[in-house]
Order: sequence, then structure tokens, then C-alpha cells
Amino acid sequence: MEPKKKQMQQVLMSLLIDGQTIDVPVYGISMFPFFMPGIVVRVRSVAFADIRKGDVLFFESNGQLILHRVVRKGHDWFQCKGDSLLKHDSVIPSTAQVGVVVAWKRANLLRSTQLLRFRVYAAIMVALHRVTGYVIWPFALAWNKWVRLSTGAG
Repeated sequence: MEPKKKQMQQVLMSLLIDGQTIDVPVYGISMFPFFMPGIVVRVRSVAFADIRKGDVLFFESNGQLILHRVVRKGHDWFQCKGDSLLKHDSVIPSTAQVGVVVAWKRANLLRSTQLLRFRVYAAIMVALHRVTGYVIWPFALAWNKWVRLSTGAG
């Protein structure tokens, strides 16, 4: 991993550990169609006891910063999955340092994750988490290719 990227990840996680709220841009398509590249999410630190199914968490896994939805939660663990992905993430222990997405910014408008439409969407994604990737992933790939072609980036 590039040294600057690793340093930025360390700074972001340090800010979360210190209780700061951070704004983070979305880069990938794993949370398509709700969080798409270019959207900025607002993240705050969260205790394990406050994590709910449907929450979108910000965490580090294998040297990467991840933004995925909680689909399962046990007594001392939870499991996340990107809405458009086929596979679930590895089980994450309750001791892991994570942040929860509390809002997102699209077109300079900040929207709370407590909005009814977000909570309903989250509940649907959790209920259907075993099949969403098979339905959403092809659309995410097509959208990503269209954006790259239309912007000259691909």
C-alpha cells in the first residue's frame, strides 16, 4: 500500500478513536446503489452495544478501510456485507475499532441515516442480504463502466 494512503488511514482511524466525527468520501461500488462514488459519508465512533443490524460501519480490514452494512450480530461479534457484493465480510470481533455512518452528503445536502427511507432500505438489505449481491452487482458494474466511459476515465 502507498505510504500516503496508509498514513491517511491511520489518521482517520485515530480521529475516530479520539471520538471525532469525520467526513469520508466513498470510492468503491460495494454499497451501490445507496452510497456511490463521490458521496461523502459522516462517520462517528460507536460502541459495540450501540451497533444495530442495518447500520453502515466504517472499519479497517486487511489494510483497507471498508464501508459495509451490518447484516448479523452476535454476543461478541458482528458481520458486514457490501449491499452489492456476493460475499460477506469475515466476522469482526466486538473489540474492533469501528465507526458508524450517521449521515451522507449528496448534492451539498446532508441527510441523516435516521431518516425513515434509509431505515426501511437498511431493513430490506439486511432481510435480503443473501441475495442482494446477485441482483445488484451486475447493475453496479454497468453503472461503473458507464461513468468511466462518460467521463473519459476508462
